[in-house]
Amino acid sequence: MKQNTSSYIKFILTVYFSVTSALLSSANNNYQNNNNGNNYLFSSNTTIELDLITNMKKLRKDHEDSKYQKALLIYKTEDDTVTINTEIRTRGSFRKQRSICNFPPIQMRFDSVSITGTIFQGQTRLKMVTHCRTNRKPYLQNMFQEYLIYRTLNIITDSSYRVRLAKIRYIDKKQRTDTIISYAFFKERSRDLAARLGGKTLKAKRVHPTRTQHPHMNQISLFQYMIGNTDWSVRYLHNIKIIATETKKLPLAIPYDFDWSGAVFAPYSEPNEVFDIKSVRERVYRGYVVQDKILYRNIRIFNRKKDMIYNLYKNFDLLTENERKQTLKYYDQFYRIINRPASLKHNIIKEARKYNDNSAIIVGLDHEL
Repeated sequence: MKQNTSSYIKFILTVYFSVTSALLSSANNNYQNNNNGNNYLFSSNTTIELDLITNMKKLRKDHEDSKYQKALLIYKTEDDTVTINTEIRTRGSFRKQRSICNFPPIQMRFDSVSITGTIFQGQTRLKMVTHCRTNRKPYLQNMFQEYLIYRTLNIITDSSYRVRLAKIRYIDKKQRTDTIISYAFFKERSRDLAARLGGKTLKAKRVHPTRTQHPHMNQISLFQYMIGNTDWSVRYLHNIKIIATETKKLPLAIPYDFDWSGAVFAPYSEPNEVFDIKSVRERVYRGYVVQDKILYRNIRIFNRKKDMIYNLYKNFDLLTENERKQTLKYYDQFYRIINRPASLKHNIIKEARKYNDNSAIIVGLDHEL
């Protein structure tokens, strides 16, 4: 029986690496062919100023079918005004509920010809993370917090989604006076992230966290603990994208969607009752046991990047002083834990899940974390 099991495992691994090899053989060429080697939108962190003209009334009422509607995207350069024909629709599930957000997240679709030579070149589709509720400052601050979390992960590892902040005037094409001025951020597409890393996205579920690259998975687990996020699952691709980057190497698990984290502390976020916590601000370490050298190497990375992370928040003027102080105080707690041997052992090492550990249930999603 053991021999048959061993042979089966070897067969599965052979198939996995063969498929991965085939996928990766054209990855670098795909990046050039699909994007012309250009990713202008995410090559800078400066804030873009845009006008988005569409039927805003129709967009904000679209909570069911999510059909694309025509829109104009306008921005100014030093010596010109650029107008792009595009299509937009609402996206997502939870935040598309009107009881949660009266301003939905947006999916944008471009014609490749219309964006040639613009900052959107190479971006055929884009996701926009919006402010959730209009004229409610706390919700705008939540959006800024999530944007900064993406930027924080960029500091820790390049194997992460890039984002670009935009100040947007949402103009109703039928009532030009009914204008909303707010902020949003664009998120890098998964295929572009994979191509940037020289890899390919994998859609297969049930990839166990221990079958991903251990150093990176441990780094992500520490990061999720740092921001107080339990709303993710590698096995069920819940707020996680699996990317194979190198032949004969395990894939990477890359996280996204951090609005239910303690660092964001959105009004609609609720703690998962499985973890026996009363607030999303309470941290739960969900990583697995790794070799000591991997854990301590990652702790050194977090310590080395600390000043860069804190300066990111200190220099981001759109965040209120109170939000900034609360966030950095929250991160201070994390740094005390990883740098005090007793706290590290109690909160992370002893809490690390074993390889055969059962996953937790995501309440309401009927599957495991």
